[in-house]
Amino acid sequence: IDLDNDSVFWAFGVQLSFINLADQQTTIHEVKIESLPAKLPDGFSFVMGISVDVLTNGKPLKELPKDSKLHISFPMAGGADDQFAILYWNGSEWITISEQKGNDQLPQILDVTIDKPGIYVLVKK
Repeated sequence: IDLDNDSVFWAFGVQLSFINLADQQTTIHEVKIESLPAKLPDGFSFVMGISVDVLTNGKPLKELPKDSKLHISFPMAGGADDQFAILYWNGSEWITISEQKGNDQLPQILDVTIDKPGIYVLVKK
């Protein structure tokens, strides 16, 4: 998918906002529990996942260009937002991303703004 300066897409129930990524491309894939690169840490159960790549001239980037961001908003399937977390696969282990609560207009959303493409999963604690 070709990106504009600020592009927003819904994919597999997840909202993705690409900020300052004009002239880049993206590929977005659903991640299911059976296709996770490794077992989740103890105490977490899989809810949903997404894999996002950002490309320049068809070549994947490991980090986004300076001043560019990726904003991912996962819907929470019931329960309080403190029962959920977003994990990122860094290539060798799962990292818990700082959790951000949805705003008053979107109370059932857990979102994060990051600068790395990759695999992100919503988990229940």
